[in-house]
This record gives sequence, structure tokens and C-alpha cells, in this order.
Amino acid sequence: MELLLNHCNVPYTVSASEKFDNLVDTHMKEILQRVLALPQGKDIVAIILLGGYGRGEGTALRKNGEELPYNDYDLIVVGKRRLLFCRKLMQEILHGLEKNLSQDIGIPVDLYFHTVDTLRFAEFSLLNLELRNGHRVLWGPADILDLMPTYSLMDLPLSEGTRLLLNRGALLFIAKMYWYGKKISESEQEDYLKYLMKAHLAFGDCSLMLAQAYDISYVEKRKRIKGIKTSSLPSLSWMQEMYVRAIDFKLNGDFSVYAGVNPDELFEQTAGYYCKFFDYFEAKRLQVPVNSVEDYIGAYSFNEALSWSLPKDLVKNLRQFGTKSMEPYTHWACLSPRTRLFASIRILLDEKATEEQKNLVKELLGTRAKPDDIGAIFLDLWGKFS
Repeated sequence: MELLLNHCNVPYTVSASEKFDNLVDTHMKEILQRVLALPQGKDIVAIILLGGYGRGEGTALRKNGEELPYNDYDLIVVGKRRLLFCRKLMQEILHGLEKNLSQDIGIPVDLYFHTVDTLRFAEFSLLNLELRNGHRVLWGPADILDLMPTYSLMDLPLSEGTRLLLNRGALLFIAKMYWYGKKISESEQEDYLKYLMKAHLAFGDCSLMLAQAYDISYVEKRKRIKGIKTSSLPSLSWMQEMYVRAIDFKLNGDFSVYAGVNPDELFEQTAGYYCKFFDYFEAKRLQVPVNSVEDYIGAYSFNEALSWSLPKDLVKNLRQFGTKSMEPYTHWACLSPRTRLFASIRILLDEKATEEQKNLVKELLGTRAKPDDIGAIFLDLWGKFS
């Protein structure tokens, strides 16, 4: 069938050629055709491109004289009103399709399912903020996302910064497990640097959140990060330098900005900084001193456990951890399972972590596994609760 792709005459990147935009157009048409050809296609209302390519800041990797898509394509598929079971079934169908599309197109394709109802009640998260304010409707009504609540950048909860640090810390941990100190290929080295860059971007993004200067545009954030003068922020000039370098790569797709960099040395600097920055950010967010992991774990008081989501969090904890959900303190059974991951990643990336702190990770993850198995258990839980 001939697909009508919505055109808005806006490039997918800030620096790539028309040839590259045409290539991405071709990929988008292929994705739309395959999604709409599903038996459930008649119930699809809209298909939306989000992320860097959706707001015109995608990366065009410059390699061997070519411009190639980089990272992944993130798309939202919006369906008609559906029951919960039907939504889960549709998401499973899309997961199967995204694997085939990723293989055929040559770049990871992620398809997320929403309905007109779930859009109306979408939580205030960093992902939804960026979706609402930076997207491209490829197919369907151009104003479809007007269904979503209006989110204010000034009201972005700092807990979204902690969530971002968790996700980027998990990537650092993966880099530590698979690449740090090992002889690796050129493509693995590029992935290694990509994961380090993502951590650097998180440091800058979270610093901007603290300064109430966050923006969804990396072009704008590159300008704003230079205006941060907070003397108490750890190694401010290093963080700013790494943030700008990571944005320059993201916008221009040229690995030459990392020419001469030893990835292992950069990893050591980044992981060490992560621990300092994490403590700083969480102290600001929770408004308590955080001078150690023990301080941080103790900062989550019983009062914080008494939230509107208590019943749901309690059930999640009991299902996942059983009686161990009450470790390290009884009231932790009432906290979100994600909170356990916050504290765990802080310890897992700390080269100076004590044996007592490493045992705390076991308590947090509800396991008595051997040290060599802890990483896999953490990553499994991260996949469930991140």
C-alpha cells in the first residue's frame, strides 16, 4: 500500500545532509507500513516518532564517508481505548515486530504502545515530558498528543533525575562487566564510549534540573550548562567539559571528539564521579546530608513509605522479595522496588565499597547469591523496575 507519511519539512538532525533525511524517511515508511499491516492495524490511531530524531536532534554517525543512523528509533503507537489485557497483548505483538524491524533496517527499533486513555492519564515523567514537547507525528492526527496533560519544565520532579542516574549507572555497570580492562573490538569500543557519554549527559541533565534550567533540547542545554556556577557541585568544570563533548558527538556524530581518549581511564573517572555526583544529587533531592551509603539508605524514612502508592509497592515487594522485602529496614517493604536499585547501583559502581556495603546490596536485592552472580541479579531487577 502507498503510505502517507506526514511531512513537516523539519530535518531529523541539526547537521546531516538531505540524503540522510531521505534515508530516515525510508526507514519511517517501512516501520509504518509494517505496523499498520498488523491485524490490529485498523485500531491504530497514530504513530509518533520521539527522542532525538523526533525533535530534530538525532545523531547521524559519520563513518567512512557515510552518514548512518545511530542509537535507535523510538516510536509510540497509539491505539483506541482497550482493556488492560488487550493493551498487554498489543505490546507483546509490537515487541515481536520491533525485533524483525531492527534486523531488517539495521538499527534498533523500539515500539511503545499507548491508547487514547493512557495518554490522557500519562504520569509526569521525564520520558512523557519529552514526548509531549518534542515529537513528530508520522501518521495520524497532528494534535494527538494534546490528549496528554500539560507538563511544566519547572515542576519536573527531581526523582526523575534519580531515575535517570539509575538507568545511566546501570549502563556504566554493563560497561564495567563487559568491556573495562578487556581487549575489545572497534565496534565494542564505540559502544563503550557511548555508555560513558550517556552517563556524562545524565550528570549535566541532573545539574540543570537542580538549577531549574532543564530543557528538552540539547542545543539549548549545551548553552545553559555553561551558566551553572554552583561551587558545591563536584568537579564542576570536568562535568561541564564532558557534558559539552557528549552533546557535540550527539549532534554531529563524529567520534573524533574522543580522539586519543583511553576508554578505561575515562571509565574510572566517570564511575568515580558518578558516586560523588549521586550523593550530591540525592542529598539535594531528599534534603538530608548524604556522606555515605548508609546515610542514604537511612534517609528513606517510614514517612516516605507512607505514600499514595503504598499498597501497590507493598504487593510488588512481597511478590518479588517475599519476607526479604523488609530488609534492610522493615519499612522498606513499603517503598518502591526501584528505590532498592538506587542504593544498589551506588554501591556496585564504588571501587571503595566495603564488605559491609556489598552485603547491603544482597539485602537490597533480596538474595544470598555469590558475589559473581550479584550483577546479573541487579540487571534482571533493573529490567523489571527501572
